Amino acid sequence: MRFIAVIFLTTLTALAQSPLAQHISHDQAVRDTRTFINLLEDTHPDPYTAFGGRIEFRRKAQAILAGLPQDGIVVADLAARLRELIVPLAGHTGLNDGGWRDPDWWLPIQFTVATDGIVLATSDLEELGGLNGYRLTGANGHPVEKIAQEMRVHVRYENRSGALNGITNVVRSRKFMLDLFAGDDPDQITFQLQGPTGAIVDRRVPWAERRKFDADKCLRGQPHWSRLPASDDPFFTTIFDQPGAAYLRVANIMGREAYEIAWRSNTGDVREMLKDYYQRRNAAAPEDIAAAIHGVPSFFETAIGLLTEMKRRQIPTLIIDLRGNNGGWTASVIPVLAALYGDAFYSEDFPGQYITRESALFLQKYNSTVSEWRLKSGNPLFEPGDYSFETTMIASGPPASRREKTIAEYKQRGYSFAAALESLNGQPLYRPKNVVVLTDPGTYSAAFHFLYYLHHMGAKSVGVPPSQSPNAFMETTDFTLPESKLRGFIANSLQLYMPEEPKADTFPVDHPLTCEVLQRYGFDRETAVRYALDLIAAGKL
Repeated sequence: MRFIAVIFLTTLTALAQSPLAQHISHDQAVRDTRTFINLLEDTHPDPYTAFGGRIEFRRKAQAILAGLPQDGIVVADLAARLRELIVPLAGHTGLNDGGWRDPDWWLPIQFTVATDGIVLATSDLEELGGLNGYRLTGANGHPVEKIAQEMRVHVRYENRSGALNGITNVVRSRKFMLDLFAGDDPDQITFQLQGPTGAIVDRRVPWAERRKFDADKCLRGQPHWSRLPASDDPFFTTIFDQPGAAYLRVANIMGREAYEIAWRSNTGDVREMLKDYYQRRNAAAPEDIAAAIHGVPSFFETAIGLLTEMKRRQIPTLIIDLRGNNGGWTASVIPVLAALYGDAFYSEDFPGQYITRESALFLQKYNSTVSEWRLKSGNPLFEPGDYSFETTMIASGPPASRREKTIAEYKQRGYSFAAALESLNGQPLYRPKNVVVLTDPGTYSAAFHFLYYLHHMGAKSVGVPPSQSPNAFMETTDFTLPESKLRGFIANSLQLYMPEEPKADTFPVDHPLTCEVLQRYGFDRETAVRYALDLIAAGKL
């Protein structure tokens, strides 16, 4: 298969670059709107079904065109109108204008999403004192289900986990709540919270309490397990001697290998990606691209180091923590999986399907011409707009030939990890008896793909289902509108990772993190880790 290049990092700096306050003429707005409609139809694998078919999509698109003011429009308002064509499409399509946002301070509250609801973890508000652990059932008399329903006008979410996660932000923002419920009291919010006995209490909080979120002060009341030190590293490891488990925290799927693969496969603007990486760390990117890539922490080397130590100490269980990991570059997890499982990984016929619309914009992302793509894809009949239909199998043929084919490609492109994988000769560096994956609503995109592969290799999951649907639109392709210079991205693929259940929208977690489990561990921020370790000690994992 052609591995998915899910590129979010290249677009993060666009927020500061979009001239949202700029006023453009009616003709300019029409041109941008038509450009966006055409790009959406040409690039997205299915922009129609969510609207009820092509006719209804065009009805909506033409209504937006007809409604553009004759005296022109502010770019931010144009973006809001274009989002009416984006929100129904759920995932991996959007504008980099910040979307539905509230630049004002929010209420200093921390909620936690469980599989069966939203829990108040901690706050810096006297009005909510003593209520940590209470379940949020509504706000201003609106049940959480109603809030989720109204949110769909403004934001995309793919399943219930995504909806609950969104609500934790909405109920802390005065703007968001009044956008959804214009008739609500503009001066205060009333939370409906359910206690351990089942009784529901109302707590009114003035919106005047909004202020900068002071994590040190606010989270002081939320326990943090001392055996797991806090770390800002994208890849962090430790070992728990009891019950005998190694821990690998993967904060994103954008380690050194992701940039290396993008660079050597000539995909995207790698210099811009690296520039953004270093800017977010208040550093300047080295001019030499190889040096810049080498300055990024290595996911592969971190994993290899941990597996080596596990082998030396014969540690039976590996915990991979993907909580809060919103993705990156899927291809960069494959070398880690190969080192972990050896030819057992290459022998697995993963059941997923991947359907891609290979448009002109798609070719632009891959820096490829039509003739080059015909050679690369092996399809001499290819024309822009065609679809490719692939599976999530690594390659075809017996395991050894799949491995050899993959490593030969790695060597041809000069990937730094090729030699290490070749030296294993199809054997795992170390295969633990058990692999456990921690998930939450923030486990998204390429992180979800990593979870998918691990799941099919026998790993068990603990936590809250990801907000990523198994069957969803995927892989972003960037664009810039000619007049307003609005930048955005369009999903160019459809993944069916549960093809036997086309309407499935939620990954089934083996050991759910319920409100009761959170309560059992005192709503500790590391409840998922502690719960997993206790399940391991009890022989349930």
